[in-house]
Amino acid sequence: MPVFNGRIGGESQDQQGNIITLQPSEAMRHVGPIMPVILTPLGASPQQSGDTALSVSGQALIDTGAMTTCVDAEAAKQVGLAIVGSGYINSATHADQEVPIFAGSLHIEGASMAAEFTQAFGANLAAHQGIVALIGRDLLSRCVLVYNGPDDSFSLSI
Repeated sequence: MPVFNGRIGGESQDQQGNIITLQPSEAMRHVGPIMPVILTPLGASPQQSGDTALSVSGQALIDTGAMTTCVDAEAAKQVGLAIVGSGYINSATHADQEVPIFAGSLHIEGASMAAEFTQAFGANLAAHQGIVALIGRDLLSRCVLVYNGPDDSFSLSI
């Protein structure tokens, strides 16, 4: 099983956009376990999708509270991910919101790892922060995740 080892840096931004330095063991709490990914259509590799219209680079946030993986709806449309249906999601700010369901792939940059998904909900994610996907429990059920808060690090095996 390939392993991605992530370490969260010691800086973040506050709500006003100011850079703040985080104390040891605070980075994971403020930023969360994120990893660089490339979003592509199913069956395409980042090398095949060098055209920016066929892939989007960004961050994926590992979200153990999300039952289903979500992708940023605008990024999914930009990449041309196939819409395979629609469904309803609940979030902290919305209840029973109907959204498209997409199929595609998340390639982890710097690692020879990819996760294909056939049912990721389209959502309005924090694109201004570079987040293009939330990795939910549907994908995590195929992985081993080690979350080391005191070390501000995590490991993910797919």
